[in-house]
Amino acid sequence: MELKGSRDCGNSPKNQRVQDLSVALAAGDEATLSQLVDEDAVWEIAGRRIVEGRKAIIAAAGAPEVEALTVNHAIAHGRAGAANGRLRLANGDGMAFCDILEFTNAKARSVRRITTLRVPL
Repeated sequence: MELKGSRDCGNSPKNQRVQDLSVALAAGDEATLSQLVDEDAVWEIAGRRIVEGRKAIIAAAGAPEVEALTVNHAIAHGRAGAANGRLRLANGDGMAFCDILEFTNAKARSVRRITTLRVPL
């Protein structure tokens, strides 16, 4: 998968974790999701479904048809974070996305809740 990362991550480990999570959700990166997602986390894909638990989130993440991901912004403050950007699928379709994160604490070591918004372009 081709990746263009956000400029927001340079000096911020928390912003980098936000971007890493969005990339892992798009790519189905089991290792990264295992590290960043709390065991009891909930992932709501708005208007589509709610996935509960780390194992289920890992199973639901990723799509082989994602060819490219651009993260425009990845920001974090306190116990919240968000990343937005665009996905390009193998069939040429595009999709805008926004992942909104709630961390288990202000150190942002693991994610308790993810809300994903996706809009076809």
